[in-house]
Amino acid sequence: MCDTYVAKKAGAKDRFAILAKNSDREPNEPQAIVRLPGGATHSTRLHCTYIDIPQVEHTHEVILSKPTPMWGAEMGVNQHGLAIGNEAVFTRFGFKKTNDGLTGIDMNRLVLERCATARQGVDLLAHLVATYGQDACGGYENKSFYYHNSFLLSDGSEAWVFETADRYWAARRVTSDRYAISNGLTLEGGYDLASDQLEEIVRRKKFIKKNEHFSFRKAFSDKLYTHFSKCQARRGAISGQANTGQLEEAMGILSLHTHDDPTHTDAASICMHGNSLINPSVTTGSMIIEWEDRHATCWLTGTSNPCMSVYVPYVLGGKALMDEPVTLPGLQPDGSLWWEAERLHRAILSNYRDLFALIRDDRKKLQKQIISDYKALRLQNCSAELLDEFSIRALKQVRDKVKEWQHLVLSTKVKQDSSWKYRLYMYGYNKRVGIT
Repeated sequence: MCDTYVAKKAGAKDRFAILAKNSDREPNEPQAIVRLPGGATHSTRLHCTYIDIPQVEHTHEVILSKPTPMWGAEMGVNQHGLAIGNEAVFTRFGFKKTNDGLTGIDMNRLVLERCATARQGVDLLAHLVATYGQDACGGYENKSFYYHNSFLLSDGSEAWVFETADRYWAARRVTSDRYAISNGLTLEGGYDLASDQLEEIVRRKKFIKKNEHFSFRKAFSDKLYTHFSKCQARRGAISGQANTGQLEEAMGILSLHTHDDPTHTDAASICMHGNSLINPSVTTGSMIIEWEDRHATCWLTGTSNPCMSVYVPYVLGGKALMDEPVTLPGLQPDGSLWWEAERLHRAILSNYRDLFALIRDDRKKLQKQIISDYKALRLQNCSAELLDEFSIRALKQVRDKVKEWQHLVLSTKVKQDSSWKYRLYMYGYNKRVGIT
């Protein structure tokens, strides 16, 4: 499960200000934040998660938030300010499960490495879906998790929604002030681009009634899986909250729960905390792209659970995450920021009311200070080099705070007060990685 949305600032008609996404994956799958330089390539073939495809002569610099085991990225931005996020969608088409296609995660990274604008990204997605298909497992431990994809991409000047079912697709330019996608198809008949003879094929296959108004969503959706994903509730929550297109508003939206105690939440939460087979996912990474004066800032948590995390800003053209020694998370607990924060978060969730109170104000203060200091530098028109140095310092501040908070929480004795469903669901996950 995931959620992605774009929004313009209140009163702004022309440009988008925010693209935000929560990446919801399996609880023990770490997510790395990486920066990859652009430039000439030196191979004619590129190996994605499962298959090889032709490589291009030149790729763009990218900042990605990516599941550690996967080649592609859940979300990211490139040197041109183009940002993208994808969602799993459930359609009437099955899978051969031969892993001879591209994952949506692969396609995210390919768009960022190869395209400069959202419109170019739409054209590339259309080519990739039609040429390679999507028969590719998107799970980690769950090797049966196959799905089709929807995408939301923007370069600040325009945004597009691109939705798929097998090798069929439709795309629409976003003309409203905000648009959200979740784990269900959203496009009706009002699309701008589509795969060849889409409506004729749908009617020939009798996916809709003979004289019925064409709807991509209605023609291709799997009603059962889409219903249990609670995508409509999450889209509604985002649309109701995304009023100003401000950074702080986006951070609040990505932290929304359906219950005061996250261990009691369900699949309608924006910030996911898995606690059952019908609510299996955890938000393992969170990203906000902020466009100001045509410059893109990438705000990343680099940790799970945005409700307990701190976002750090990164600008393109810098060296943060590349030259600085950053420990990328492995598949087992290690000294990386992701796993250190994971120990903290799972400890807090044993008694969210009492333990989160220990860090709540300090976390809020740190996030507010990082935002304030960064904005001050931007107002001074500081160089990318100085902004990059700020990112490195902010990341170190967060790492130090996570260790401080971890010590405080783990040394505090309180009665376990989490949902019994959460404890039962997470028992096996915790055991497999040695977190108690």
